[in-house]
Amino acid sequence: LASAADIRPDADFCFVARTDEEISLVCKTEDTPQGTLARDDGWRAFRIQGVLDFSLIGILAKLSGILAAFLAQGMDGLNAAAAAAYYHGKAGESCCLDKAVRSILATDLIEALPFVLP
Repeated sequence: LASAADIRPDADFCFVARTDEEISLVCKTEDTPQGTLARDDGWRAFRIQGVLDFSLIGILAKLSGILAAFLAQGMDGLNAAAAAAYYHGKAGESCCLDKAVRSILATDLIEALPFVLP
């Protein structure tokens, strides 16, 4: 963006970052300001409801990787999210068969995925 004056802070979803070189805006496509110098469409996002405990960040990163893989294969967003959550859960169940529940790491889920995916 050339100027932050056109940003609508009251938009449904809006994130602004500024450096000494640029102003970056993440928003819905329909909320893109007229004075936008460059844009990259087609991104997807999801919102975490409630408090995100720091111990869950690794698991969230793995879940979003699964979601991205399904989206890259052409699934629509809702089905990709449902499939990612389902297979994330199946991988967790698989890990529970081999390890104590409290000792499962996010990397364990990724290692279990090939065994639960069709």
